[in-house]
Amino acid sequence: PGERVTAHVPLDPLSDVPPSAQALIAAITLARPGEHLTVRRASKLAQALWQRPERALLPGAHSALAQARQTADGQGVEVQFQGMA
Repeated sequence: PGERVTAHVPLDPLSDVPPSAQALIAAITLARPGEHLTVRRASKLAQALWQRPERALLPGAHSALAQARQTADGQGVEVQFQGMA
């Protein structure tokens, strides 16, 4: 409880997924089952795409975000956004 984690994530500038959403997906990937994540520095875009992956304009982004959401939901990982960048 209360653990703070910082990760350096290599972002793919050619990906369909926006960089801020790539970083968010990486955080979700690092989460343990049942963990509660408080994301403090997510962009408005990353938050919007996380909440509704179908908003993604590019099919690759939609697919990656939907898969990350499904994984998080399946593992009981909760994501809460706090303060917008």
